[in-house]
Amino acid sequence: PKVAVQRARLRFSSYPGGFDLPRNRAVTTASGTATVGQAVQLNLDRERWFLLEDVTPDNPRQGSAGMVIGTPESFAGVSIPVGDYGIVPILELKPETRSFAVALYDFPSLPDYKQTRRYFAASADREAMALRQIAHGDLDRPLPAIKVDQSRFAGLREREEKLFGRGTEIWRPDPAPLSFDWSRRLPAGPIRTALFAVRYTAWETMELGRRMDLSVRHLYWDNSQAISQADHWPYAGTTGQGPLPPYATSRRALELASDPEVELFLVAGVSADGLPGNARNEMLQRVAGGKGLLLVDRPSRLASWPAELFSTPDAAATADALAGLDWQHIPGFSAETPPVTVYRYGEGRVVVLRVGATVYGCLVPANNERDGLWSITDHALAVAARCAALAAGRPPAIRVEL
Repeated sequence: PKVAVQRARLRFSSYPGGFDLPRNRAVTTASGTATVGQAVQLNLDRERWFLLEDVTPDNPRQGSAGMVIGTPESFAGVSIPVGDYGIVPILELKPETRSFAVALYDFPSLPDYKQTRRYFAASADREAMALRQIAHGDLDRPLPAIKVDQSRFAGLREREEKLFGRGTEIWRPDPAPLSFDWSRRLPAGPIRTALFAVRYTAWETMELGRRMDLSVRHLYWDNSQAISQADHWPYAGTTGQGPLPPYATSRRALELASDPEVELFLVAGVSADGLPGNARNEMLQRVAGGKGLLLVDRPSRLASWPAELFSTPDAAATADALAGLDWQHIPGFSAETPPVTVYRYGEGRVVVLRVGATVYGCLVPANNERDGLWSITDHALAVAARCAALAAGRPPAIRVEL
């Protein structure tokens, strides 16, 4: 710095357990627990971690937050006043400090603060030492893995499965027969599909599943940019239903993207930037290796995807995608511009379906017509079904021309 540093502080704000009443905040360190009205001064020679908690009995809300300090020598002191609303730890840096290492923890799916205390008491000091080694070590020489409690990870995965099994995460087409029956069975069996879609728009993908045989594993986004967004769950404190933890959604996204059985990735209304980077990269590698990708979105959001996906148009496949479909007369599609373009990407195929959907849709274009009169949903889903089949390498086995 051009002027000598006299004082530098870091402030971290936390609202453990959320904002709703009742609130009973607490701070736990290796030396004990402080409650509202008290202030904790860490002894950095012996205390390398702390937990910010809400100790309300039977709290159904989100769990504790925590910090591990890897470089205690970087700090002149750490103070944590325990407020009855927010808790704001203050880390005072030494004037000569130019770098430091801390790790932040969040336990949204573990509302039992006692369980988190036991975990931190058993592992946080060990993690602090590993963090110190990272801060002072050679980044080109990876450290060995930290010893972890495998039973804890098994418990986390079990809780994840329960979260993904809740009602808001279900993908299930209506079993009632359609008034006009589709020939939904495919000669080679269901198309094994990984679906990424915004939760409140997914109904149209379920309607697609009524009309063509799809074997779907899915992950829902809270909006086109984020898998988990707290603002979309305003009643979480009342209902106990809130955003899925980012660690769980990121792991599920990567699991679906790396599934070797998947034939088709159907990404509807989700921006490329909204996918976790490792999952997006894995999915595109799979597509380059021969899998299919169907992107359905507004043209403005399709621009978020890598340009190389669209560098090799396949004119013949594009013509096949719309052959026999009277797309010009489907309300919501442009009568002049075909809504579908097919591209080659490595050994695989990328099919782009441009749809200006409604707020609560993703496959059917917005329009002002009466659906019951024009069967708009069926006609638009016929286009989506053709696109899905082509992307998966399952083009129609026969063609009928009248």
